Amino acid sequence: MKVVVLLVISTLLGYATAQVGTVFETSGGRHPEQVQVATHFDSNGVLGNVHLLQRRPTDHTKIQIQLQGLNSLPGNNQYGLYITEFAACFDQANPCSPAAIGNTFNPDGLNISRAGYAEQCRSNHSECAVGDLTTRHGPLTANDSNTLVEYRDFNLPVVGSRSVVGRAMVLRRLDNDENLACGNNDIPTNARILVGVFSRAFSGEITIAHPRYDYIDYTKNENTIIMLDLERIDGGPANIPTLGWQLQRGFADETCSRLDAVLGQRPVVAGDPSVTCSRTEHRTCPLGALTTKCGPLSLVNNRIRAMCTDNQLGLVSFSTLDRLVVSITDSSTILECVQLNEHLPAGAYVNFRFGRVLVNLVFSQLSPKEPTYYRTYVIGLNEEASNIVVYDGDNPDLTTCTNLGNVLDRPGSIAVSNPNTSDQYRIGDLGPKIGGVEGRRHLRNHGLSSAIPLTGSVNILDKPIAVLRQDGSVWGCGIVEDYYNAPYEAPREVFDYLDIWVASRCPGSQTHHVV
Repeated sequence: MKVVVLLVISTLLGYATAQVGTVFETSGGRHPEQVQVATHFDSNGVLGNVHLLQRRPTDHTKIQIQLQGLNSLPGNNQYGLYITEFAACFDQANPCSPAAIGNTFNPDGLNISRAGYAEQCRSNHSECAVGDLTTRHGPLTANDSNTLVEYRDFNLPVVGSRSVVGRAMVLRRLDNDENLACGNNDIPTNARILVGVFSRAFSGEITIAHPRYDYIDYTKNENTIIMLDLERIDGGPANIPTLGWQLQRGFADETCSRLDAVLGQRPVVAGDPSVTCSRTEHRTCPLGALTTKCGPLSLVNNRIRAMCTDNQLGLVSFSTLDRLVVSITDSSTILECVQLNEHLPAGAYVNFRFGRVLVNLVFSQLSPKEPTYYRTYVIGLNEEASNIVVYDGDNPDLTTCTNLGNVLDRPGSIAVSNPNTSDQYRIGDLGPKIGGVEGRRHLRNHGLSSAIPLTGSVNILDKPIAVLRQDGSVWGCGIVEDYYNAPYEAPREVFDYLDIWVASRCPGSQTHHVV
């Protein structure tokens, strides 16, 4: 399989109106294990980043928040940030609703409704639910818009089995608990991702993702994220409180009879009597023992939802990912098994020239749930362009730039121009999302947009694209090529190392590098 690692913001399901991205980066110097999670908001008038930085598993986590647009939100000027149980699936209705993303992440099972909870939480972070940032640090207000707010948190693990990576972060109105915007603390940029598709007893997917750290140490927390979202479709029982799941080698046929035993222990720690395999300590667990490491699955009203941070599995260290299978069992009966296949991210490339103008664009998207990374190099505009637009025409004439069709958008969508967030524009209106071309001599920049889909039922791949003059007429045109089907080779270094967080590593710098 041809696999190109795209350094895009990461994990997994649904086109986003609000997005969050995660970066795991190693630092030089004395702290090679530091991990940074960068959360990108771009919806409902809210734009900005939330950064979480933890140097090692035993250290506090530094939180940096810089969001624009709070002063335009409804409510009583009191807003809270929370991390929830599950990731948001933006291809579904109401992706930020409590029914979609679950409750506040509380892996320790603390009673958050008990008397005195708030006071105890503020004075001792370990007495607080992991995802309850607001009770620990207080609400955000409109006065915090475009202002860097920083906290130190002693119960917000970025690494380890209680990690917040892969879960949703939600901005909530505190006077009525309405969720205003959400996104995902997602799989790291430089990640190895496996996906298994269920289709017999269940419908849905399991996704397993792991960052490519610059160092590999099996005894450290490696943060392999495992997410499962299934619906039972075979007519079996709708509610089963305890199901097992495991990772094995073999071949996933209909009978699941060609599976080896559960993947075993790592040689470097196998048999260590000082470490007991458990939900919080994975090092001596068999690699495939997901039931022990992550807890059993529960089927409730025909649905299974689970998320686990496995700090031992470490996909990067596998010499081969061939023949990996996940199976779900009821007692000793296998309900279904699926083959895991390495996930291929989506990539697009635009390259055309007309007159003195050169248009070179690169797009990459790890999954439908993720924002799209873009890199632009457009020269020769000389303040004569008004927009760059993608159209929906199937048979464009690129010689005359005719038969381009209509501006690409979802059926029934209404364009509402909002200068703050890119999700308010039609899908095909690229110009405002990539920094704006009107009045520019050149456009050279990079960034993220949650409204440039490369996947899903409506996306920009294989569509005509044009630069418009100030009067709205077409100036020049080309095609958005699917990178994997392009007749030319895109600059390989772009896809091998897309350093999308050059801007967002600096809080509030989700601005565009425009010349």
